[in-house]
Amino acid sequence: MKTVTDAVNEFKGDISSIRKSNGYDTDRFLHRLDINTDFGSKGEGVLYSCKNANCTSTYLCTAKEFNQCVDEMSKAEWIKPVTPLTYTQAMADAGTLPSVGMEYKDGVVMVDADADGMYVVQEAGVSIICALSGITPVTPPIVLEDGKAYQFDYKQGVKVVNSMTGICILSGDIFLTVDGSFCIPNCTNIKLLGVTS
Repeated sequence: MKTVTDAVNEFKGDISSIRKSNGYDTDRFLHRLDINTDFGSKGEGVLYSCKNANCTSTYLCTAKEFNQCVDEMSKAEWIKPVTPLTYTQAMADAGTLPSVGMEYKDGVVMVDADADGMYVVQEAGVSIICALSGITPVTPPIVLEDGKAYQFDYKQGVKVVNSMTGICILSGDIFLTVDGSFCIPNCTNIKLLGVTS
């Protein structure tokens, strides 16, 4: 059975939007609006909840009650939608673990870690199981300078190599290290290295 709130939501708070054809909403057959004196309506419009296309109906409310519900709903303080959290490098560095709904570099955490430390995540529309090492935090964008030395973490698939150092080669979009070259888009936690005295 429908409620007054369902009717208000369905008709966007406008009882006049219910098209009447012999008292029925001809588009949906969900409600009908009649003028009668049943149920103490005193000649007001009465909204019925219809169970099927033949409109086997049950009393729902009067037009006055419908409009009162609209007023109450418009004054209500609705819960604001939750903005998804982003699992950042700063959170990872502070020891914060990712939780359900957090976005990370490659996807979204769907289920918290189980007893074995395995998460269910969604990447590119596919749900997979991975360890914490497979959840790469989002790092704030950094402006890289060609020829400068950087420290970074590198991820390829599920393999993560931490605290590598290399020279930025912007023309190749790589960091060049003694062990080879690493694509910058696969690097996280990038920090400019400098000389300290």
